[in-house]
Amino acid sequence: MMLAAMLNTVDSMSDMAARGTSLDSVLIVEDEGLLSMTMDDLVREHGATRVEVRRNVESAMEAARTGAYDCAVLDVTLNGNPTYAVADLLAARHIPFFFWTGLTVSDIEERHRSRPMLPKPHTDEQFRAALARALGQD
Repeated sequence: MMLAAMLNTVDSMSDMAARGTSLDSVLIVEDEGLLSMTMDDLVREHGATRVEVRRNVESAMEAARTGAYDCAVLDVTLNGNPTYAVADLLAARHIPFFFWTGLTVSDIEERHRSRPMLPKPHTDEQFRAALARALGQD
């Protein structure tokens, strides 16, 4: 199922480019190796040339404080620790991001419930929608 979604995402790349959705540098905050590799592949398929993966909150905080990113993808919880402080830093720096999570909107802290969310698992259309919404292109 994931391979089919990834292949469909490749087919949709020209649609994303036509709408002006492009990425160069992306921060991925995800503690599960296979999931971070999957997201790395997806954002690279959409033009990202520099992808940083951070697997714990401390490292993600440092990246959010100092890195230059076009967009970020955040899991809500890393090893049992919430990533809301990372989200707060990204928001303060005006770096667009979306949450990639198995949680529902009601599980998200209220101040971040209006942020774009991509469910785990997701379809390629859901990925495109979350990315476009984070980049303000919806």
